[in-house]
Amino acid sequence: MKHLLAYIITATMALLLPESVAAFTTDHYAAGSVLAQGRWVKIKVPRSGLYRISPAMLKSLGFTAPSRVRIHGYGGRRISDVLSTANYVDDLPATYSELTDKGIVFYAHGPGEWTEVSRGRYHYVQNIYTTDGYYFITEAPEDSEAPAAEPTGTPGKEPSAATYFTERVHHEQELTLAADHGPALVGEDFRFKNRHDITFRTPGAIKGEEAWVECSFISTLYKPGKLLISANGKELANPTLPQVKPPHGNQSETISRNTFAISEESPETTVVSLSLSTQGTPARANLNYLSLNYRRKLEIPASGYLEFTGAASAYCLANASADTRIWEISNDGIKKVNCETGNNEACWTMPSAASKHYAAWTPAADLPSPEVCGNVYNQDLHSLESHDMLIVAPAAYRQAAEKIAAIHRNEDKPMTVAIVEPEKIYNEFSSGSPDVSGIRRFLKMLYDRGEAGMGNPLRYVLLFGRTSIDTRGITPDAPTYPVIPSWMPAAVRASLSDVEGFCTDDITAMLSDGSGADLYRDKLSVTIARIPATSAEEAGSIADKIAQYAAGTRKTAWKQRFLFLADDGDKGEHLDQTEKMISKFQYAERQQHLVKKVYIDAFELVGNETPAAREAMHRYLDEGVVWWNFIGHAHSTGWTSEGILTYSDINTMYLRHWPFIYAATCDFLRLDGARQSGAELLFKVRHGGAIGIIAAVRPVYISSNAMFSNAIGRALAMRDDQGLLLRPGDIYRIAKNDIRDKNDKPCADDNRLRYSFIGDPAMRLATPSNIARIESINGIPVGGNEQITIAALEKAGIKGSVTSPDGTVLENFNGTLLVEIFDAERTFTTLGHHKDGTKDPFEDYGERIYCGSAKVVGGRFEFTAAMPAEISQNFRPATMSLFAYASDSDDEAAGLCRDFYVYGYDENAAPDTNPPAIDSFVLNHSSFRSGDTVNDSPMLIAAISDDTGINVSTAGIGRQMTALLDNKTSLDNLSFYYTPSADGSPAGVINYPLENLEAGAHTLSLRIWDTAGNPANAYIEFFVNPAEKPKIYDVYTDANPASTQANFYLSHDRPDAMINVEISVYDLLGRPLWSKSANGRSDMFLSMPVSWDLTDNSGSRVPRGIYLYRARISTDGQNYETGSRKIAVTAP
Repeated sequence: MKHLLAYIITATMALLLPESVAAFTTDHYAAGSVLAQGRWVKIKVPRSGLYRISPAMLKSLGFTAPSRVRIHGYGGRRISDVLSTANYVDDLPATYSELTDKGIVFYAHGPGEWTEVSRGRYHYVQNIYTTDGYYFITEAPEDSEAPAAEPTGTPGKEPSAATYFTERVHHEQELTLAADHGPALVGEDFRFKNRHDITFRTPGAIKGEEAWVECSFISTLYKPGKLLISANGKELANPTLPQVKPPHGNQSETISRNTFAISEESPETTVVSLSLSTQGTPARANLNYLSLNYRRKLEIPASGYLEFTGAASAYCLANASADTRIWEISNDGIKKVNCETGNNEACWTMPSAASKHYAAWTPAADLPSPEVCGNVYNQDLHSLESHDMLIVAPAAYRQAAEKIAAIHRNEDKPMTVAIVEPEKIYNEFSSGSPDVSGIRRFLKMLYDRGEAGMGNPLRYVLLFGRTSIDTRGITPDAPTYPVIPSWMPAAVRASLSDVEGFCTDDITAMLSDGSGADLYRDKLSVTIARIPATSAEEAGSIADKIAQYAAGTRKTAWKQRFLFLADDGDKGEHLDQTEKMISKFQYAERQQHLVKKVYIDAFELVGNETPAAREAMHRYLDEGVVWWNFIGHAHSTGWTSEGILTYSDINTMYLRHWPFIYAATCDFLRLDGARQSGAELLFKVRHGGAIGIIAAVRPVYISSNAMFSNAIGRALAMRDDQGLLLRPGDIYRIAKNDIRDKNDKPCADDNRLRYSFIGDPAMRLATPSNIARIESINGIPVGGNEQITIAALEKAGIKGSVTSPDGTVLENFNGTLLVEIFDAERTFTTLGHHKDGTKDPFEDYGERIYCGSAKVVGGRFEFTAAMPAEISQNFRPATMSLFAYASDSDDEAAGLCRDFYVYGYDENAAPDTNPPAIDSFVLNHSSFRSGDTVNDSPMLIAAISDDTGINVSTAGIGRQMTALLDNKTSLDNLSFYYTPSADGSPAGVINYPLENLEAGAHTLSLRIWDTAGNPANAYIEFFVNPAEKPKIYDVYTDANPASTQANFYLSHDRPDAMINVEISVYDLLGRPLWSKSANGRSDMFLSMPVSWDLTDNSGSRVPRGIYLYRARISTDGQNYETGSRKIAVTAP
C-alpha cells in the first residue's frame, strides 16, 4: 500500500436516496429509436474520411432503391465524460450523404481524432474502446426526405486566400500493452533491434519547407540511455531516456517534438529513423507513435479527394472543377461550402477565421468502401421506462441474469428489473461502438425518466461481465469472453502508472447534469456493481450462489457477526483506522452486529507468521460472519506479509456461511488484468468464498483509505425509510458520496474511484432488520436508571421481545432465541511487530460465559442464564447477543444489549453437586462405536446436558471443555465448537474437527463442566485408516416429481468435510443424459445441493418421464458410489 501523510455524526436521510439533481428534460430523449422499425445493416470504418457505398454493395445488402438509402450514426470518436446537453447525441441521427452514379458518398468518423497540442501542431489520439467507427444503413419510406446539408461560405476569391494547409500523418502500431495498468498499446520493440526506420508518404510536401514531428517513446531502462531521432538522414534530437532502479521501475513516456526540412530530392517521402543507445537489454523500449505535420499545397490530388484543416477566412483550392464538392465537417454534421469555380480552382470565404475541417471530392474520386458487420434486428431501448434495477448482460449470460432478476422481482416489495444486452445499448447510445459512455448515456435516460415519474427511479445497475484493459481485443492475451468495459483514463501517462491508471465503474453511475467535469467530487446517482463472469457456466454458478444466499441459509447467530481484521506495522495505522471505522456504527441506535476483532499485532509473531491470528480468523469464518472487514497490506492474490490469507486459502475457502468483504487494501480486486484477482476467485467459489466484495483495483493510499472506511462505517449505522438495514450496494454508494477529511468536511477524493463492487448491488445481507431486545434482567428494566449487575453463579432471569424496526412487538413471531453472554469488556495491548510497529491499546469483549437458547412465543421470551463461577471480576459493561428465528416463517431478528455488568459473586447460590451428562460421544456419525475405524480427519461429536448450565467459559483454569488425544495432546478450545440445544434446555452439541491424525490406534477422552464446577468424563478408542471410504446413507432429491428444477442431496458420514459430489442422470435404458459435480463443504451430514435444471448435456430439456440418478462422493482421496434412484419429470 502506498503511503501519504494522512466523529460520529448523524447522517441525514438524504444520503439514503440516490443523488437527486437537476436532469435533462425528458423530451431530450427520443420516445423510440429509429432501429425500432425497418431493415438495418451495421457497417464500420477503420479511420475517418469519405466512404462510398457502391450500387453493387447496396444490392448485396438487399437495398433496391439507392435514393431512399439513409445512413445513421456518428462514428467512433470517444464520447466526452461530461454529461451536457451541448454534447449529448441521442439515438442515431441521420448523417448527410450524396448519391452519385458510383454510389452513396458519406463522411464517417473513425475511432480517433486529431488534437491540437500547440498552435497549428497536431497529434492523433486513438479511442481506447473501439478499433472502428460504426454506422447503420436503412431504406427510408418513399415519401421521406433525405437529410439536408446546411450551406456555408461565400463564393469568391480573396487576395489573402489560403493556398496551403498543414497536412497531418500518423504512424502507430498497436501490438502490445505498454504496461498492465491501462489501455495504452505500443508498437515497434527496440530491445533486440535498436533501430527502426519509419517511412511516411508526404504527398504535396514542398521542398525545403519546415516540417514537425512528435515522437512518443515508452521505456524502462535500468542503465542510462538515449533515443537518437533523425529525419531523412539528418539528426534532430537525442533525448535522454529516464533511468529506473530495478526491480520496481515503472515505464516512462518520453515525448520529443522537433522540426526539420522536407527533402529536396524526394519531398513526397519522409523517413524518420529512431535508434536506441543504452547498456544492456532494457525491460521495455517501444515506439508509441509518430505524428508528422508538414505544409502542403491546397490542391486536389489525382485520387480526386482531399481532406484538410485550416483556420483561414478564405481559401483557394487548386485542381478543382465544377464537379468538385467541398464539405465542412463538424461534430454537428455536414455543411456544403458555396464556392466559385473556374481557372481550375475553387475559391470561397468563411464568416470567420476559425479552425475548420474540410473534405473536397469529385464523384469520380477513388474512395474506400465501409466494411459490413451484419444485419441489426429491430430494437427499441428508447421506449423503456425507468426500472428499479438494470442488469446489463451479454446474451450468453441471459439465463443467469434472469435468476438474479427473479430474486428482486419476488421481494416482499417487488422491484422492476430490466435486462439489456450491451450491444443493444451501444447501438442506440454510442453509435454501435463499445464505449462505456454509451452505457452511461442509457443510464442517464432511464435515471432522468425515473426522476420525472416515468417508471420507478433507477437505483441499482449490475454489469454482468468482466472488464479488461484491452477492451478492443487487440493483444494476444485479450479476453475471448464477453467484456463490458469500465471507464479508464485515456492519457498514456496513466497507462504507465499503477497509481494513475485504473478502471472504475463509478463514473458510469455519475448521472447528474454536468457530471464528469470534476470526477473527484461528482457523486454516484445510482449504485453500480459488476459480476465478473467469464463464461455462461460461471455466470450460472454465481447466480445460483446469490439465489441460494437470498433464499436464506441456516438460521444461526452468524448472521449478526462482523469480523474486523487489521494488519500490523505502519505505526498502528491499520488498527487505528479499524477502530475508528467500528466506532462509526458500533454504538448507533438499533445496532445489532457483534464485532469480532482479529488484530494481527495482538498475536505472537512466530518467524514471519502469526499462526494464532490466522487460526482465530479462520475459526470465526468457519462459525460464520456476515461482514468480513480487512484494513492493511495486500496484493492481488493474498493479504499481509504474514500470509494471513493466501492464494491457497482463496481457492479452497469452502465456508458454510458466505461473508460480504470490505477490504481497504491494494490491488485485491484487479478486475481488468489478464489474470483473475484474488477477490474474483474468492467471489466465484460456488460453495464458499464471499457473497460480494468491495475492494481496490489498484494501489490505494492509507490516508485516503481512512476517509472511505469511515464513510463505510457511517453507512453501516444507517437504515432506510422502512427501518431496514441498508443493502451493501446502498452502503457502497452512500460511502462514495460521503467522503470527509480529518476535519469532517466534505472533500474531493480520487482514491475512492479505485474501489469497485463485485456482486449483486441490490442484494440484502443476511442480517435481519427486526430487533431482539432485552427488556429486563432480574426484574430491573434495561435502559433505566437502576444499574443491572449479574453475579458469578447467579441464575439471572431475563425477559425480552422481538420487534419490528420501529419497536412494535411482532405478536405472530413464534420460534427460538439463541443467546450468548460475554464477560466484561477488556483492554488489550498490541505487541508492536516490526520496526514500524507500536504498542496500542484497544477494547474487546470478554470471554464467552454463557451460551443458551429460549422459546419465543407471541413475540416475547424469557429465560434463565446460569453464570459460571469463573468471571473476570472487571466492572465494565458486559455484552449479550441475541438471534431469533421463527419456526413457521422466514422471520428473524437480532440484537445486542450492553446495559448490564457481570461482577461479584452470588453468596446465596444454591449448592449444585449434580454433574453434567455426556449423552453421546462419537466420531463422524451416531452409528460410531468405540473401536471403530475412521478417516484421518474425523469430527468429534458429543451431545451434552446439565440440569443448570454447561460451562462454556475458557477463563477458568482446569474447568474448560477439553479433550485429550492419546493421553498426551490436549485440545482446550472445544467450547468454541459448542452449539446449544434449540429447545431452551441447558444442553447442546460439540462438533470439533480433528485433523491429520496418524494411521493406527488412538484414544480420546472428553471432559466437560457445569457452571457449578462439576465435571463429567467420557472415553473412546478408535482406529485411523486414511483410506477409509465415506459412507453414504441416502441420496435423494427435494423435488420428485420435478417440473422446473431438482436439487440432489447426500447424507453421509463426513460431517464438515471438503467433499466432491457428482450426480448423474440416465434414461431407463441406462444411457447417460446429464451429470454435474460440485465441490464444497458438507453441512454436517448433508452434502451441498447439486442442482439439475432438467436439461440434458446439450442443454435441451428432457421429455416427461421416469429417469434414474445416482451419486458419487469423493473426499480424502476416497470414492463411493450409490445405487440408482428414480425421479419423475413432469411438464413445467
